[in-house]
Amino acid sequence: MNKPLSEVLKEWNLYLTNISTNLIELSDQMEYQIIKDKAMDSVNGYVGVTKVKADQCIDSIGTLWRDFSLLSEVVEKAKELYKKDSFLKDTEAEALGLLETAPLVIETEKIAISERSLISGESKEKRATPRQLLTYMQECFESVSRAVAEIIKASEAVDNRINNIKTEIDKLNSRAKYLRLSRVPAFDLDKLTEAERDPLQAVNNLDSLSRSVDKFKASVQALEKDYEEVINAFGRVRNTLAELKDLAVKSQEAASKSLKLFNNKMKPTIGVDIIKSLEDWLITLENKLGEGFLDAVKIGVNRLEQECVSKLKLERKNYEENFKDYNEWLDLKGQFKALCAKADVLRARGVNPDYHLQEQIEVIRASLYAEKINLEECRQLVRKFELSLKSR
Repeated sequence: MNKPLSEVLKEWNLYLTNISTNLIELSDQMEYQIIKDKAMDSVNGYVGVTKVKADQCIDSIGTLWRDFSLLSEVVEKAKELYKKDSFLKDTEAEALGLLETAPLVIETEKIAISERSLISGESKEKRATPRQLLTYMQECFESVSRAVAEIIKASEAVDNRINNIKTEIDKLNSRAKYLRLSRVPAFDLDKLTEAERDPLQAVNNLDSLSRSVDKFKASVQALEKDYEEVINAFGRVRNTLAELKDLAVKSQEAASKSLKLFNNKMKPTIGVDIIKSLEDWLITLENKLGEGFLDAVKIGVNRLEQECVSKLKLERKNYEENFKDYNEWLDLKGQFKALCAKADVLRARGVNPDYHLQEQIEVIRASLYAEKINLEECRQLVRKFELSLKSR
């Protein structure tokens, strides 16, 4: 059963009200205004695919308003006919026909001369009923809404990525400057501008630039690794030199004591002049690093570290040799003291030690504390004293 004209008009009035509200809201939407302004900016506005899509949005909004005007005219005509309806003249059928089946010209397309026949006109018209036009408008509205969201989303994503790329480039340039990197790439920042102006097609430009940035980053990281290795090597060399200087002093003391006590021929200790030359070498390398000669410094510090380690090993060996007799002498004195304490314990227990024991102790003491030490004699005396106490 067909609806009465009053119901149909009420329905169409609601359609027009909603269409008007939605079109006004879409047209006034901040995102759409941004797109519209950039689409119309011939200097810094959209280009490429984004420009085409933005222009389509603007044209579609214009088309929607024009179609809204067409529908409004049809509804107004139907209202006028409804008002004229009377028992003398039935205009309701005519009004319903306008709303349901009347063909409206919704588009006029100019035909190229190459596509015309001799008797055809220069243009052709696309027609639709109000209901069909309403369907077209709904599809167009949804398409515009999606396009606006797509452009804005792409723009925001591109802006974030561009900011990240710019920040990364600034950081890398700063690090490269600090590291005195000799070759800093010149990035094609025009790609960023192209990406900003055509966010829908920005991926290729930004991916290409990102690859260049990543390559630069890898070279900076490799340089930083080398730089860190050199700094760590400097630290190891300083520690080795400090140990070498300390050991040289101890080794000299050991040599002096051993020479005085045992009259031994000592192993030579590292000279102050050699240590000074190694320290000067280190200072020179540190200065060269500050001047940016990383590659040369990397080789130099490796050689310096090898030299310092070699000198330290030799000095340790010499120290052990020079102090060997002295350390044994200290051990023998310790053993003698312990054995004397054991002898005292035996006396306290009433054990009568050999009457020559005290004489033996005096002989050992004289031998251990002589001006010149006969280490072999000391060994034998302490050993003999130990055996005599064991026999008690």
